[in-house]
Amino acid sequence: MIKHANWKRQRLLAALLGIIIFAPAISSAAEAGADEQMSPRKIREVGEKKDRSKIQQLRRIKAKREKTRHSEAYDAQVSLAKMGEKAEIDEIVAETKSDDPAVQFEAIKKLEQVGNKQAVRALISLLDDMRIRRGLPE
Repeated sequence: MIKHANWKRQRLLAALLGIIIFAPAISSAAEAGADEQMSPRKIREVGEKKDRSKIQQLRRIKAKREKTRHSEAYDAQVSLAKMGEKAEIDEIVAETKSDDPAVQFEAIKKLEQVGNKQAVRALISLLDDMRIRRGLPE
């Protein structure tokens, strides 16, 4: 009877250790799966609602995909900027200074979509930047 009780205790302890050891891996896998399930529409909704609980998920989406218009990464960057993430606004503003007019255009569209004070200030500062409108280096 004592041997049986010890065996049960050992199995329980092993199960608990397994949970403790493998829980982070399971959690990461679940989060990765959740990233894949977030549609562009859902990403935009998160930005509109300014749901800060989704910031890490949006950052992962943005980091692993190309930022072309109507992509998850594009929408994730705009949503993060709407939530006031300074790094995202700064990145978009840097894109307005690109030598590629298509990149400049997309950046201006992003700022328009963001529409917060930081984005408006950035757009106002572009009014004096003739390099963007003429396509000439200054």
